Amino acid sequence: MRQPTFLRFPTRRITTLALFSASCIVGRLLFTWIPNVQPMSAILLLLAFYGSYADTLIVTIVSLLGTNLYLGMGSWTISQLLAFSSIVTLFHFLSKITLIRRHTFLQALIAFFCGLCYGLIVSRVEVFLYQLPSFWAYYFQGLFFDVLHGSGNFVFYLLLAPVFKRVFKPVIHPSKVE
Repeated sequence: MRQPTFLRFPTRRITTLALFSASCIVGRLLFTWIPNVQPMSAILLLLAFYGSYADTLIVTIVSLLGTNLYLGMGSWTISQLLAFSSIVTLFHFLSKITLIRRHTFLQALIAFFCGLCYGLIVSRVEVFLYQLPSFWAYYFQGLFFDVLHGSGNFVFYLLLAPVFKRVFKPVIHPSKVE
């Protein structure tokens, strides 16, 4: 009898997703004492750049729920999920551009702007959920924290990019080397 060949979640993939999720959760919890500075965003952006889009979304959801179970769950979980998904999607599509693919500093700069975009999306969703009278007043009050988030993304991206390049380095089989 023929065995099915459509194993979508082999052990190696599950283990890899669990390790990335754990690194996001631990990184976010280690840096809770610095407002909005966390390696979780940079890890997700790097995963969106070097890994697959589906795996990145899985790690995003697991990491966000894991950290919010510990730090507190609320309506902000919805806005965080929408914001993380948006910036991961944006970053994944930008990774297809050759100029961006070649320059790590440019990627880190885009990661900085993704931190600002994250804050903009969270603010927009929160204003909608809470029916606040003024979006711009709410957004500008949190702009300093968005800049901190973007700065953290920039620094962590530059620190973690060499590790991700090495982890996702294409494997060359000895039989294919001439």
